[in-house]
Amino acid sequence: MSFWDRLTGKVVDVAGLGQKRRAVATGITAFDGPISDLRLEMAIKSHPWLQNRATTGFLLSTWAAQALQDMAAILEATAQKQLGEPGKLPEASFALADELYDAALRWIEFGQSALIAMDADPEYELPVQLPAGPPRLEWVSEAPPAHFVAAIQAAVQLGTAVEDALNNLQTDRSRLPRKYDGAFDTISRAIRVARAKLDQVEAAESDRQAVRLSPDIWAMLQEVVRLYFLAGQQVARPALIDPRYDAATQAAARSRRLPPPPAQAPAQRAPAQPADPAPQQAGPGRPPVQVGSGYAPRTMARPASLPPPPPPPPPPTLGERLGLRFDAWELTDTGARSTYRNDPTRIAELEAFWRADTNPEETHRLFGLIAAAGKAGQVAVRPGEFSKACPWISTFVALADVTIGTEQFRMGQLFTVKAGQEGAYFGRGFERLGFIPGTQPGQAKPPGAATQPRLDTQRHGERTARASRTAAAPAVPSEDDLWRLTAAFQRPQRRATPADTSKLRQLWRADPDPARTIAFHDEVLAAVRAGNVRQQGDECLRDCPWSQVYVAVNRVTIGGVQLERNEKFALQVDVKDGAFSRRICRLGTIKTAS
Repeated sequence: MSFWDRLTGKVVDVAGLGQKRRAVATGITAFDGPISDLRLEMAIKSHPWLQNRATTGFLLSTWAAQALQDMAAILEATAQKQLGEPGKLPEASFALADELYDAALRWIEFGQSALIAMDADPEYELPVQLPAGPPRLEWVSEAPPAHFVAAIQAAVQLGTAVEDALNNLQTDRSRLPRKYDGAFDTISRAIRVARAKLDQVEAAESDRQAVRLSPDIWAMLQEVVRLYFLAGQQVARPALIDPRYDAATQAAARSRRLPPPPAQAPAQRAPAQPADPAPQQAGPGRPPVQVGSGYAPRTMARPASLPPPPPPPPPPTLGERLGLRFDAWELTDTGARSTYRNDPTRIAELEAFWRADTNPEETHRLFGLIAAAGKAGQVAVRPGEFSKACPWISTFVALADVTIGTEQFRMGQLFTVKAGQEGAYFGRGFERLGFIPGTQPGQAKPPGAATQPRLDTQRHGERTARASRTAAAPAVPSEDDLWRLTAAFQRPQRRATPADTSKLRQLWRADPDPARTIAFHDEVLAAVRAGNVRQQGDECLRDCPWSQVYVAVNRVTIGGVQLERNEKFALQVDVKDGAFSRRICRLGTIKTAS
């Protein structure tokens, strides 16, 4: 190996990033017009923090995409300058820039979806758990010093992007209620902590060998990126701030805004004494008043009492400590809640349940569908009946034929929501519990039959009843669920094409178990949120439902299929020879640069 190779490590051609770099630049440029109009409208009428979820989701996505693009650009420029060889990058820098561009493309997809929903669905929520995780800076021991110096400068650029975003919000701060003062203080404090840690990392930058060989410095740099990326998301949406910290900072902000104490009242002057007053006996505890000594007030003016300090913020609830947007006990049956709420063992079980849930919002959404049907008088709670497993959800009965989500329930049918850990996968869905006696749909009698059909003693069941139950046509998902298998960047153009919409509906009608297909897709999304899988840019299957193509970051098992690191795959759902199938489609392995 040459001296240059020993000094710099492996280098690769930077041209390999050109396609992704152009794709990110094109996507961000397409947002220039909408973002300018939106900011102008908010500058006249309101403030970014007072917008609906779709708008704040669009602002958050555009900021994240721009920040990640700038980080990748600074990383490339600094690494090339440190190497002194134009057009070349250290292999570690190339891989990091590639991941930053991939992350920027994902945020561009999120921004496109939020932009479409701003008018149609103001309460649209981004299809990612917020706050999202930061870009990962993996430790590569054999990387050259140029890689570490470039990574530090990329973190400096991320900090600049966060501070610029916060400064832009400060100009319109007068439009906000005072309750947001705590949010500004929390974000500012996080930025100061990140800046202090970054100063320590930059102090080691002059000693290149120390930067290269010390994993502790690299771990501190990762913490800087995490703090900055979290603060940047909070700048776009302050609801992402941990309620515990937000409550404390709001209380501190209120104490700084207390009104000043009232001015002291002037002392009352006593009337003038007669010319020759009679000698007065000094009272107990008071000095005698001498003749000619002037006016003597009877009492001293008392200082005005200060208002009491603000009450301390209430302790955070279980849901606030877990970062949930709803009460952690909301799914629990009313009777079970009153019994278990003060039981430390049950509280620990509920906390473990929500921590294991890979998508709490989806679990809450399923329960909310039943609650909405209950308000409409279509579903009722069975008193005193609830699941024995955490979170102890009530048993419900359908008061009429009703469709909840993608499931149809007959009048008198009992059901509940079943959620919990199933092996390595957290599952959720509706569970059918039979019928109330006397309401189960009867079987049609054959002509001339005088009695009910006899039971088949060999199979211990009513064979024809089972056949009729399985032959029922599955329900087509709602409009919200219809496109969930389709890649986000494909949805706008496919929605606008009636032929594609019809093709997708036919595919769902052919699905004998839509809930199982949705659960399979949720398992893929759970692997994405866990960091074991990432999206492969703007790449999807060509056939309906145009599923997103993914790449396994680590060795992972999805749907019983074990995928190796860097292996490409997609969830393939189709109908062949009259048979419906859902499976993991393997698409080869990505070869890393050597």
